[in-house]
Amino acid sequence: MREIELKLVLDEAQERRLRASPVLKSHGVSEAKTQNLTSQYFDTDADTLREQGIALRLRKAGRQWLQTVKKVTQPMAQGLSQPLEDECVLPDDNLNLSLIQDDDLREDVIGIARKGLHVVAETDFRRTSRQLRTPSGGVVELAIDKGALRSGDWEEAFIETELELIDGNAGDLYALAALLFPKGPVRFSALSKSDRALALSGKVKMPPEPRKAVKVVLPSAATIEGAAIQILSEGLSHYLPNLPLLLETDNPGGPHQVRVALRRLRSALSAFRGPLGRDVLATWAIHARDIAAAAGRLRDLDVLGEELLQPMADENPGEPGFAALVQAVAKRRERVQAEVRRDLSGPEVTAFGFDMAGFIATRGWLDPSDHQQSARLAAPVAPFVQKALNKRWKAVRSYGNRIESLTIDERHELRKELKKLRYLADAFRSVFESNRVEEFIRLIKKLQVAFGALNDSAMAEEILTAPDAPGSDDPMAARAAGRVIGHLLAEADHQWPGAIAGWRDLAAYGPFWKN
Repeated sequence: MREIELKLVLDEAQERRLRASPVLKSHGVSEAKTQNLTSQYFDTDADTLREQGIALRLRKAGRQWLQTVKKVTQPMAQGLSQPLEDECVLPDDNLNLSLIQDDDLREDVIGIARKGLHVVAETDFRRTSRQLRTPSGGVVELAIDKGALRSGDWEEAFIETELELIDGNAGDLYALAALLFPKGPVRFSALSKSDRALALSGKVKMPPEPRKAVKVVLPSAATIEGAAIQILSEGLSHYLPNLPLLLETDNPGGPHQVRVALRRLRSALSAFRGPLGRDVLATWAIHARDIAAAAGRLRDLDVLGEELLQPMADENPGEPGFAALVQAVAKRRERVQAEVRRDLSGPEVTAFGFDMAGFIATRGWLDPSDHQQSARLAAPVAPFVQKALNKRWKAVRSYGNRIESLTIDERHELRKELKKLRYLADAFRSVFESNRVEEFIRLIKKLQVAFGALNDSAMAEEILTAPDAPGSDDPMAARAAGRVIGHLLAEADHQWPGAIAGWRDLAAYGPFWKN
């Protein structure tokens, strides 16, 4: 049997809001029931079961003993878990692997068990569960698990909610979750409970924070639809874990990775809008743009304060204006951080994540009235990518071919077009010969470095010359701001010949997809 669950990690405040949600009453189809669940997870000394994507669990639910085997056939994405599950009731607390019903799974587990099994992780939870009706008429079991994870001498309190599909499709899980969690941030689970417990002792590596982009590897026979599912899913998986980091911590990686993830996602949405044929992709691209812009306000202040102003303050200890300007920017960041957290915690931003995740999980682009859609989606991805890259390359060349006479505004447009081209090439890099792609992306990155000073000077000038600029009420800080702007403008002019040379190198190398 294949289990379909959506798992979300909760904190104490989210748990209280969930338990008090009016949705539990308005959509409820069964009374809540509570039971204690104590589970033990087994593996070999070499973690052979886990290495093969198998979890073997012995659980005491009330007075009943349950043996459960789960095999992961695809990694969790956006909190969605779809393992193959085999469960049976036992008379006591002794494993009986011969009761595994699936022949292949039973053979695999028994073969591994010959190496010797022992308890590697334990969980102890109090579960509150009930069934709810989804907006489209499906049925979902909502479970709130509150308790502890243990592995060896390590223990940690943990709260998670699971939405298990009883009737309907995966989109029903996300639609119901959007009702239950109108306010963010939402933390989609990326690990099973057993893996979370093992992470306490270091056996399993927790997802890195901030989460960076992961290279998408498409199969050689990838179709347009298959590529869309992988690339859009990776874009969303890049964005979602970083949003809580932005909203709840001062880690500068949060706003930076949110902005990068959404830029990549917008690039993919733009590329696939034609073949997927849904206007909602354009709507989501707008949402992604707006969220990225909000995150960008915070990111720009991080760059200005930490990367541009602080080094100049350190180099000029006798100039108190620089230190005053650093403090003024830090104070501005606190205000902007509060504004951004308020704006990005609302229902529209939260729904964006749920809606798009559900759209990908259910292939929401399918349109029965579009009789040519199946052929378009099943077409090989390579010709489609070549056409998309040609379009981006043409936009880049329209500026690059006259790079020596570009206005300041046109230089910024070239910088943005280069970024779009790089994201597209990076997303589809596995479709082409590796060395050609890598060199092309390396040349774009080199060119973007030369554009960095141009972007820094424009950003700093916009912030430091605004009517309410940080430090504008302090003459010494205002004077320091003028010096900073002058320095950055001079640096941008100094770097510009490198941008020209970088463009010539990229143009000479040419489009890798045509060779």
